[in-house]
Amino acid sequence: MALNGSDFRWCSVGLFLAEGDRYAPYYREVLEHAGVPFRRLSSLHGQDLEGLDVLLLCGYGGLSETQKEAVQGWTGFGKALVCSGSAWGLEGVFGLSGSGVHLSRENLEPIRPDRVWPDGGSTVFFGGTGYPAGAKATLKVGDAHTENAGKGAARASRLGDEGSATGVAERQTGISHHAFTGFVRVEANRVKALFLAPHVGQTLCQMALGRSVETDAIAQTDPHLRLDDGILRAEDGIALDIERDRAQSGNAPCSAFLEPHADRIREMFVRAVVEAVEFTGASLPIFWHWPNGAPAAGALSVEAETFGTDLVSKVQRSMTMIGCRPAWLVGAPGFPLDIYRAFRAWEHEVGLLFQSDAHTPWTEDKLKMQQVGVSRTAAVPTCTTVRPSNGQWQGWAQFYEFAEHVGARVSASKGGRQPGSAGFAFGTSHPFFPCRPDGTSQLIMELPYTTYMPGVVTPDSVAEAILEKTLSSHGCFQIVVQLDPATLDSALNSARRLMASGRQRRMVFMRPDEIHAFEKGRRTLKTFYRSGVEGGALSLSHDHELEGLTILFVGPRLRPTIRGKVQSPQAVDLYGTKLNQVIVNLQERSQLDILLAFEDVAKAA
Repeated sequence: MALNGSDFRWCSVGLFLAEGDRYAPYYREVLEHAGVPFRRLSSLHGQDLEGLDVLLLCGYGGLSETQKEAVQGWTGFGKALVCSGSAWGLEGVFGLSGSGVHLSRENLEPIRPDRVWPDGGSTVFFGGTGYPAGAKATLKVGDAHTENAGKGAARASRLGDEGSATGVAERQTGISHHAFTGFVRVEANRVKALFLAPHVGQTLCQMALGRSVETDAIAQTDPHLRLDDGILRAEDGIALDIERDRAQSGNAPCSAFLEPHADRIREMFVRAVVEAVEFTGASLPIFWHWPNGAPAAGALSVEAETFGTDLVSKVQRSMTMIGCRPAWLVGAPGFPLDIYRAFRAWEHEVGLLFQSDAHTPWTEDKLKMQQVGVSRTAAVPTCTTVRPSNGQWQGWAQFYEFAEHVGARVSASKGGRQPGSAGFAFGTSHPFFPCRPDGTSQLIMELPYTTYMPGVVTPDSVAEAILEKTLSSHGCFQIVVQLDPATLDSALNSARRLMASGRQRRMVFMRPDEIHAFEKGRRTLKTFYRSGVEGGALSLSHDHELEGLTILFVGPRLRPTIRGKVQSPQAVDLYGTKLNQVIVNLQERSQLDILLAFEDVAKAA
């Protein structure tokens, strides 16, 4: 049945973060990276909830009686509620019973296929609140029961005529091995509520940033991974478990981190939000991670501590074959001037490989001196991308502060340097902006790498498995190659094969500075929403050019008109549903108007 213009409306999403929860701001980071428009709520009173269609309560929080009354007064026909990290005192809404238990380091496993669950098996998360599976629920529940599925368990409860609650469960890995409810979906009286037990913000923060590196880490005896080597590296701060969280790929000679756990958990949250938006019947644009609807991105960074012209030529020839423009991370003293001129002509990026004695504390002045030296020699305004040499790391977020102050904007530092630490050692291949203790985002973006010296350090079979997981989780497959005469040919051959495989599946190749520019561009779009007689309109503008911006429309199928031409949106399967995809190019400081009509109305016209 055709809907008329008065039925069109944009979905309004409100985000309320738990006060005093230092990890809660990472929920904002997750939504901003996913390109989901939302309104940040500073309080939860009746006037704050006016006009909202979806309410997100995130972190370790609880509602006061006044806030509960406000939420209950807001809840009505077509509204949707999502709680994550804790139930916020709304256990009765989700049919949860018993006292909530803090979940520190747990596994989440599905008991059945579900739209909220990304492809893959069990996944690890840090933090959250669990409720006993199989316990008697409190919201007009029939006979609750527990269903076992391999190692996991989940609770599914019946709410009689009011609706239904279904769940995916979480299994505690401690001595007790108790089963806890990990996800619950409740729908009753045209109201939907979803509960995700894992704390998405704590998982992203602690897993992706890792632990503070103050001394060597100790791992099990493994000929492919030694952490107590006297050198403080980023991999000394891996928060995942060396024994439990690695796996072998086929006949690979070593184990590696083959699962992007942090990416899975945050995608579950985004999927829950998308489901909530769909339930409202309203429309919402989501601005996709990568240009031109690419499923994932690829990047190559070359660490240069030797400066032979013939080595540069090898890299250039190899990467030209597949259309990849690398980032050259250069240490002192650097290349001759004619090489830098060649980099500019080839449109390669010049970044900084920060060099420091492994036993000397890092200082901002030392980083600034090297930053100025390389940028002036290379004739670039500043080195956008920086990385400490030899995978080194000190402290927790100190390097981010230093790099931000000296003008860098991308840290490509989090990754493993040994065969046994390859892959998603920090749980993610997506770029992210670390949050300060006060909840604000830092200006510098972390772009993790997953494959170091393929075919030399990282076995080809392991690198291929990492590529597959990166594509399925829509991340960035960043390869690191050292400019070493003895191993460069082997590493380049493997890198070229891997990237050619990615290109066949529509992976887009970008330099780190281009990834940063596109990421910031998506996050700082100026958007204006209007509802018209026969549909709606979305107006976009930006201070800089933004090519290949991909818009995913959640909700009813729409027919867009752009610059007077009716478009045919492509239906794509993402976030557990079908979304309508439109790709546009934004000109610098120019407004683009997208007119939207319901598809049957557009066909009739």
